[in-house]
Amino acid sequence: MPSNAQAISLCVFSSFATYAILRVLHRSEPSSSSSSSSSSSSSSSSSSSSSSAKSVKSLIENRRSVFPKQYNGDIIPKATMKDILDTARWAPNHKLNEPWKFIVFSGSGKKKLGQFLADEYKATAGDSFNQGKYTKKLKNSEVTSHIVALICKSSNKTVELEDIASTSMAVQNIHLYCTAVGVGMYWSSGSVYANGKKNDRAVTNSESVREFLKIEEEEFLIGWGYFGLVEGGEVGGKGVRKEMEETGRIRWVE
Repeated sequence: MPSNAQAISLCVFSSFATYAILRVLHRSEPSSSSSSSSSSSSSSSSSSSSSSAKSVKSLIENRRSVFPKQYNGDIIPKATMKDILDTARWAPNHKLNEPWKFIVFSGSGKKKLGQFLADEYKATAGDSFNQGKYTKKLKNSEVTSHIVALICKSSNKTVELEDIASTSMAVQNIHLYCTAVGVGMYWSSGSVYANGKKNDRAVTNSESVREFLKIEEEEFLIGWGYFGLVEGGEVGGKGVRKEMEETGRIRWVE
């Protein structure tokens, strides 16, 4: 039996060969009917491609962060979560090193994580500690279906930035797919204070966090993914963004 890679290569080659043969036959035996059929097919294909492009663009534009306070407490089926996380592997990455790693918390594991995050916030907030925020963290873990530790693994400093970028794109794949299937997602820093100061709130890879997650030396946390269901399944919506030309984020060199 051929490997998956070989099978894919054979399918691609077969499709290309079939296409090439049809092109040759089309050139050698032109007719009004085939010309009409080709024109119709081309028009249909163009229309389909245009429709697909609009759908993808719409999905991207309507992706929204859906926060735990919006979740209804229902549990996402494990099979659905597997499908969601599986989209990560299609993100571009350096020489297919697949630098992402996900630790999925649910059930009692999720409850323990919620308590840990609340306690970690309390331990690092200093004078900024707020009891309401502490309680909110505990509540968030209750209504959230799954909490996922979003981890990047990079043992090569030369490509570390690429690995972080690839892992971030993997998370974007996940978020877009969630939007498509009606699952709410929120990418959070965890609201841990790096130096006991409010303005230094960020994802931290403290010894306590690393020990809790049991991650390896070359692995580091880039955030927490909260996943949940909402009433009606409406997780997307129009957002507000300025046009790229308006913000000056594009510079054309021609």
